[in-house]
Amino acid sequence: MISGGGIVYLNLDERSMELLKVIASQEDITSKDLQEEFHLSRNQLDYSIRKINEYLQLENYDKITRSNKGYFKVDKKVKRFFYEKSNPESKVKYIPAENERVQLIVLMLLSKDYDLSLFHFSDALEISKNTVLRDFSKVREFLAEYSIELNYSRTEGYFLGGKEWDIRKLIRPVVAKIYDFYNGQEALKKYGNMNQTQIEDLQNRVGAIEKKLNIKYNDKRIWTVPYEFAIITKRIQNKKYIDNYFGIKFNELSDTKEYSVINSLFESEKGIEIPSKEKLYITLLLLSLNLAEANAELDISALKQSILEFLDLFEKRSAIVLYHKQELQEKLYLHLRSAVYRIKYNMTMEYPYIDTLGKEYKSLYHLVEYSLQPLEDFVGKKFPDQEIMFLSIFIGGYLYNKDKAIKNINALVVCPNGVIFSSVLKNQLAGIFPYINFLKSVSLSEFNEIKNDMQADIVFSSVPIELNQDVVVIKEPLDETEKKRIENVVFQRLYNISSGNVFTNKIIRIIKKYFELNPDIEFKIANEIEDTFRSPIQSTKNQRLKEEPNLVDIINLDLIKITDEELSWIEALEKASIPLENGGYINKIYFEAMKSQYENIVPNIVLGSSIIIPHSKPEDGSKKLGMSFLKINKGIPYKENKKLFYIVVISTTNQRNHINAMLQLYNMSMNPKALKELQKAKTADGIYKVLEKYQEVKV
Repeated sequence: MISGGGIVYLNLDERSMELLKVIASQEDITSKDLQEEFHLSRNQLDYSIRKINEYLQLENYDKITRSNKGYFKVDKKVKRFFYEKSNPESKVKYIPAENERVQLIVLMLLSKDYDLSLFHFSDALEISKNTVLRDFSKVREFLAEYSIELNYSRTEGYFLGGKEWDIRKLIRPVVAKIYDFYNGQEALKKYGNMNQTQIEDLQNRVGAIEKKLNIKYNDKRIWTVPYEFAIITKRIQNKKYIDNYFGIKFNELSDTKEYSVINSLFESEKGIEIPSKEKLYITLLLLSLNLAEANAELDISALKQSILEFLDLFEKRSAIVLYHKQELQEKLYLHLRSAVYRIKYNMTMEYPYIDTLGKEYKSLYHLVEYSLQPLEDFVGKKFPDQEIMFLSIFIGGYLYNKDKAIKNINALVVCPNGVIFSSVLKNQLAGIFPYINFLKSVSLSEFNEIKNDMQADIVFSSVPIELNQDVVVIKEPLDETEKKRIENVVFQRLYNISSGNVFTNKIIRIIKKYFELNPDIEFKIANEIEDTFRSPIQSTKNQRLKEEPNLVDIINLDLIKITDEELSWIEALEKASIPLENGGYINKIYFEAMKSQYENIVPNIVLGSSIIIPHSKPEDGSKKLGMSFLKINKGIPYKENKKLFYIVVISTTNQRNHINAMLQLYNMSMNPKALKELQKAKTADGIYKVLEKYQEVKV
């Protein structure tokens, strides 16, 4: 890192630069954490640290050192450098890595005002022409995902080939990725052919939009939108107009308040009138932005009703009671108000780390998907996997963390990605620390307003913030490695518990004084030590996993019955409930609650074509987890001359311990082979074997 004359030179290789950024922003990180995150050996890490220290000393910064607890210590000036990396007064000379150059090349193509030759890319990126040509192959791979080509002609140089609609879809992800680069704002202006005055003007317009509509967009989108608008207006000025491919009906958006505001704020650019279809496109972009908060005037009652119907359907088909449903409905509304436009016009963005997070709630995915009909009817389209996974994660976090304990520590969560993402992050943290009281989740701008008066003992933040108290900076994605790291940080700070890694290493060193250990044995001992001395807080996740049994773990032979009787619906419901009552799973009150709730067969609790799943709330008389299975050979008349042949009465003691079993039951209800074998089964043992055989089989 060399500084002088207002210019900052970063001469470290990419890996060393990334290591320095992580160490500077996460004061509680250890060598082991870095080795795991960057997949380095101890020698490789030590080499990089030595290299970093050489540069720091050369430029009169203090070297990176380690505390007696194994944490890295970094000069405050170095930390400040990274906190203030977006300082517009700094000029940055930084040679980007290959993956970064791909995005910068695409940005140059999106923003071109003149013919771009091989020389232009070579000169701007400070790389050889041969390197540019090699980068082009990666660029073509990236563009192909959007049905776009990299073309060349002698008259136009290099340019993007494809529908303008598809090209516009590039803008958002490219800007978002570059913004997160080292000094990304400067990179966007330099390679996107923008200037500070232009960006400030667009920032002011976005602020005017918020004021006129009385809303707030999430922080990160507010930071990147001006750059997106700059590229869009540049393309309009160059007569690269949006085509009719996106199929918006004029009246669909022209009657919105957003269009009215856009019409007044984007009448022209540099004397060039903006066509009405471009104003519609900008309106669509605006409507697709995630909201941090909205006023009552923007209420879409039909959407709110669809969300409520979705939640009702989810409750009935998952056998889950959603307490505080109105709170959940309001949070989902803020997300879905913009999501419906993204879904309808194929603008669904890739949520960062969504796939990694989704693994934790994979059992919920199909249950959510199976309940989406009201929302899909409202939008007029099927929900993409990304949107379904997001809803699953959000609802899963809500379910897993509603069981409250007495908590003495108050925490605040800061996240710049909007109210829903903040809520997801808060729910994840609450799952890791169930004994901490999480007050709320806030945007960065909200935090800056309240930070002097807040009543929080600790702050979790997904971005570095300066505060004279405990701040735990979270690195996304919140995978198992990162969860373990922040567990250790919090235990050390709040509970005065040593880091699990440090504690374990101390014991291992003692053992090795007296015994020789091969690596495999050492690894096993270390794991056993951590499991043995793991705190109740750390054990929560493992306990939760144990609480999600399979279908045949819940339905035992005593709970399976077959009848040849002709039964009415209520008679069948009572007969199916008796095994649970006799087994001590429910009391009589539970049956009465179901009887009053389901006087007639409710379609929403029917799985597939022949299985029905009546249930009630845990507090209505459920004593322990169980499912009874009644096969009615003669069936119960249903609708349109159809019959139901199986009743599964569900008793659950909380909101989550039956989720995996419900997913398996749902999969079975949709599997023709499983249903055929159930039909042939003549005994309880025969039914049990079918359940066991097909519980893990997906259709």
